[in-house]
Amino acid sequence: MSMITSMVGAIYSQTGLAYLGLLPLETTNWGFVINTAMYTYQAFFSQNLGVLLYFFVPVSLIVLLQSSLVMLLSGLEEVFNPRLRTEA
Repeated sequence: MSMITSMVGAIYSQTGLAYLGLLPLETTNWGFVINTAMYTYQAFFSQNLGVLLYFFVPVSLIVLLQSSLVMLLSGLEEVFNPRLRTEA
């Protein structure tokens, strides 16, 4: 269970460092994609749907991945934590 919370922190750290440009540039990184979309100013000043998706898709995927890991952690905690088990 501690590994899953560490994974959540590692994903946030890696994405944040890539967004700030402190990691080597890889185009497959969500942080780099968000950085590119934000700093070209096309994400907020354009009416082009494709450009808006270029920004919102990585953000929504990060949120989806983090929430699925938290739900997995909650399920594993219910299975393995004896204090949360109810007697039938």
